[in-house]
Amino acid sequence: MELANGRARRIISELEEIVAHAGADETLWQEFCDRFSALIPGTSALLYVNDKKARRGAPFIYAGIDANHIRLFGERYAQINPWTAFNEDLPLFEMRRTEDFLPVSSFRDSEFYEDFLRHIPDIDAATAVKFWKERDRDVELGAHYHSRQNEAANRIIEPVLRALVMPMRRSFDLLRIEMTGRQEKGRSALVENIASAALLVSKDGRVLSANRQAQALAMEGAFFAIGAKDKLMIRDAQTADAFDKKCAQLFVGGVITSYPGCITLSEGPRRHTVSLYRLTDAAAGIFGAFSGSPPCVLVIIDVSAPQSRDPSIAIQQRFGLTGAEARLAINVAKGASLPEASQRLRISYQTARSQMRDIFAKLNIHRQTELVILLQEFLTTAAYQ
Repeated sequence: MELANGRARRIISELEEIVAHAGADETLWQEFCDRFSALIPGTSALLYVNDKKARRGAPFIYAGIDANHIRLFGERYAQINPWTAFNEDLPLFEMRRTEDFLPVSSFRDSEFYEDFLRHIPDIDAATAVKFWKERDRDVELGAHYHSRQNEAANRIIEPVLRALVMPMRRSFDLLRIEMTGRQEKGRSALVENIASAALLVSKDGRVLSANRQAQALAMEGAFFAIGAKDKLMIRDAQTADAFDKKCAQLFVGGVITSYPGCITLSEGPRRHTVSLYRLTDAAAGIFGAFSGSPPCVLVIIDVSAPQSRDPSIAIQQRFGLTGAEARLAINVAKGASLPEASQRLRISYQTARSQMRDIFAKLNIHRQTELVILLQEFLTTAAYQ
């Protein structure tokens, strides 16, 4: 496991660098998909971007999949894809495996499988995460692989996606400004068209511009405030120090657009993730509106709960269960019979029995009452899944 974790960290580091700059250059998303598939052999990356306000941009950016298959899927087979409901119902920021919700074994006799999927070797399963889900915008990344590699592949895929989901959201937030052509109006337009809280901060720490979300956070005052002479004031001393150091890094050296990483701060039930981008008069793309302006830092603040509401994530991490096993364990510990649980989770009774044997073996227990006791702390605060 430690070997897998080390490998995942190296992959995350390389892909994060591409993601960071892809917010200003949409062509880098192809490089991202190419590197994703190369760094995790046996996977094929497919990035689906549906933005009704964009003036340009392909709906599919992919690697490891033949272009003809993408064409056929778009022209015909998307309409009969049994995973369509899985994709449409995918919750924001939550990773899901198709094998947990609709395994390929359940539709091998379908037209979709017989006419299309079986002709594409080694990608009959996927793990997907959605990081935009709005009426006029939908963005999702799927890592496809062979179903027999489900567990082995996801030991790398899941930590990588978990680390990349928020950086990808921020980059697509920036990219949308370029894709919709809204960058011409300068500073105020830049921050107003970012969905998350966003500010422009000068070298001396003054707030040059802030969107409505940032102004609301500042008025709340829990994380930061805008003081006299528009000075940015971060409440937590440790975070303020980290922020100042990263800003100093950005203002040193040549004329670049740079992304040094994130600062995180947990505050009660919420977590603030702060990303910094240096904007200069030599920057391209969405930053071109700053030609002739002094360098400044674009600050994007995402506020999210520190843990998923889905208790299966915590149970997976605590006990080493798979996602499917964790969901089954929760249902059974909540009092569902095995047939009831299998029906809710859309798996066969035989699959549920097999998973239950594995759960008992991993937890070193023999009865359902022991399972209830072991999972009690997760069941008292979590919603029923």
